[in-house]
Amino acid sequence: MEKLVEFLTSKIGYTIAVIGGFLFPGLIFIFIWDKDLFINLNVVVLFTFAIAISFMLYIPNFILSIWAIELQEKMRKEKNEEKYFTILVLGLLATVTEMSGEMINKILNPSVTIGHVVLFVLGATLLLMAFKLVQEVMYSCFRKWNGRVVKK
Repeated sequence: MEKLVEFLTSKIGYTIAVIGGFLFPGLIFIFIWDKDLFINLNVVVLFTFAIAISFMLYIPNFILSIWAIELQEKMRKEKNEEKYFTILVLGLLATVTEMSGEMINKILNPSVTIGHVVLFVLGATLLLMAFKLVQEVMYSCFRKWNGRVVKK
């Protein structure tokens, strides 16, 4: 237990990011969506469920964050020392933003269902992936047009 506390305090940025990015948004999401479920669930099950909901939304955002950082490194020709923390935080910020948008939507329109949330997240993810594809094509064309074809 002491080693766990030591590890968590040595990586305080990661610890705060994970708690603030996974646990709290998931708890608020469950509370807004179904107050009875929130009140009746065991604390361990509630925390697990909250983290699971946030994590499901985090995966596509994490992938998109990796792509964004890779593109940034290609364009700048330099490495980002805080690359992994930046990827973690970008994914978490996108997740919190998506969840906040859907929670506000649920508060304003109580007839919104989980199906609407899934469609919103899938649509946003597909839109961002299409944007990433366009970015890669434009970068590749720019690289060839500029005469700096870089061999991989």
